[in-house]
Amino acid sequence: MNNYTHVQATPARIWSVAHNLATYPVTDVTITLNGVDQKILPLSVVYVDENNLEVYFTDPRQGFVRVLGSYKFEFAENGGDTTDPAS
Repeated sequence: MNNYTHVQATPARIWSVAHNLATYPVTDVTITLNGVDQKILPLSVVYVDENNLEVYFTDPRQGFVRVLGSYKFEFAENGGDTTDPAS
């Protein structure tokens, strides 16, 4: 499993993460608040493409996001989609 850690040292409402893993990964977001790291659910995570994502917050935040593993999205012949964990 490929992983990537993006460190956001300057507080921002939008974190742009170029992980270059050629997948749509699972993310684990941690912010630093008053010197303490706290794992949170951000406002949203947007997958720009298979190598880039953006993490959105209501207020500027600093911290880090771990990009963990991935999922491959495939479309079934009947027009539905299937999601398979990628290794």
